[in-house]
Amino acid sequence: MSINRKATACLFALMLGSGVGVAGNRFVYRAVKDTITQRIDTTKQNVQKGKAPEKEKEKPSAYEQLVKKKGSVQQGLFTVRHIDDQWYFEVPDSIIGRYLLAVTRFTAVPQNFGKFAGEAVNQQTVYFEQRDDKTMLLRAYVLSQEADPKSSISRTLKASTADPIVASFKVIGRNKDTKAQLIDVTPLFVKDNAVLSVSSDNSKQLKLGGLMSDRTFIDTMKVYPINVEIATTRTYSSAPSAVPASYTGAMTIGLNTSVVLLPKVPMRKRVWDNRIGYFTNRYTIFSDDQTKTDREQFISRFRLEPKDKK
Repeated sequence: MSINRKATACLFALMLGSGVGVAGNRFVYRAVKDTITQRIDTTKQNVQKGKAPEKEKEKPSAYEQLVKKKGSVQQGLFTVRHIDDQWYFEVPDSIIGRYLLAVTRFTAVPQNFGKFAGEAVNQQTVYFEQRDDKTMLLRAYVLSQEADPKSSISRTLKASTADPIVASFKVIGRNKDTKAQLIDVTPLFVKDNAVLSVSSDNSKQLKLGGLMSDRTFIDTMKVYPINVEIATTRTYSSAPSAVPASYTGAMTIGLNTSVVLLPKVPMRKRVWDNRIGYFTNRYTIFSDDQTKTDREQFISRFRLEPKDKK
């Protein structure tokens, strides 16, 4: 406004000094005013153009968006999150490739079922494998052939062996602090599979039909330093049999799956001896020094050591 007033005063003084009539030359005043206003607007535009653009805010990652939602968190072997009826594991890089023993037992069964709570229904050794940045796999460790690790044939045997993939997970994201990868494990425990639910042999023996997904649930997950305990309720279709519950067309059972981290250094193998009553596993043994394979039996046992050695 001060620029407009000064310019107008100068123009009037010039016109009066030169004898030009002011009243008859209003267009001159308007022209000068418009010119000055235009210059001011141009100056403002130039100033605005010179401003540094504001930095765009980084969008939260898929991991950050998920963990912001309300839910429970448990720390242990895995960080377990329960959000919107879905269950998630945060898998540390240190666990990838480590062997985990998964043992599934009955916790509740129908009457006259032929099995009782506490009986084992499945057992398998599994391990996580990183396929790429977006995919993590769960493989079952199946061993029936062995060779001396130092032998040439051992490398050939290992290269030609592929463990079955029992599950695949999409990596949602990483925890910025722990670098652990977040995966959704809900389908692993609510869908039927031959590793973490009723084995195929038991399903046939117990005459269980297809799994009813609308009547199957994850009840709880409890986390400890070296294990995770998963309790599930499963309902299967059934045809009439000796089990009274089968006449309803469905049989519901309770299961508990224990996932335990195994030691990095396994126990020493012990060859079976018929004088000792152990269950055994049979293996085919390969060697560089022989043209044929040998069959060997090793006992199945758990590492039972006294906690207090005093």
